[in-house]
Amino acid sequence: FNKIKVLFSLLLALSGFATSAQENEVIVLTDKKELRLIGKEIFFLEDEDANLTILDIQSDEYQKKFSRHNKTVYTHQASRTAVWFKITLQNQTGEDVWLEVGGHAIWYIDFYRPDENTALYSNPVQTGGLRPDENKEYPSNFYWLKLANAEDQKIKTSYVRLTPGLQQEYPLQAGTLLALTENKRGYDFLTAGFVGL
Repeated sequence: FNKIKVLFSLLLALSGFATSAQENEVIVLTDKKELRLIGKEIFFLEDEDANLTILDIQSDEYQKKFSRHNKTVYTHQASRTAVWFKITLQNQTGEDVWLEVGGHAIWYIDFYRPDENTALYSNPVQTGGLRPDENKEYPSNFYWLKLANAEDQKIKTSYVRLTPGLQQEYPLQAGTLLALTENKRGYDFLTAGFVGL
């Protein structure tokens, strides 16, 4: 009986370790020239009534409802559903690291990163197609949101809440400004070529 008890305890401990390892998976960025598509490295929660707050989703009840995303790009049919993304990241690039939210017709983007010295999310960046351009954190035709400062190598979790206007298709990429601007330059070149044709 004692052997069964010990074996059962060991299995419980291992399953708890596997669960916490999955929940705490960290995106580690080391290369300042890399722009990484992070769709398969994040967790998401669909907010069908679009009424959850940052305090709601931090509760144990909703943390358990986050699911690992298994596709490169998040897609969903047109609906009034808001979606929350949970991004846990460590910046080892020596440069500021940013998140690029791609997609068309995103009406509202609410970005929550933890305050410098606390685990609070008190000053969200609120941008998106139906908000003023000056709300953008970086002047670009894309939505760029700072995930971590150059000197900050702590593991931090940020949340992004997206409310769509039309069909939802969100490529999420993380990298330094160098990587983002290189990617943007290529995109602008293709767009100019297409317009020229």
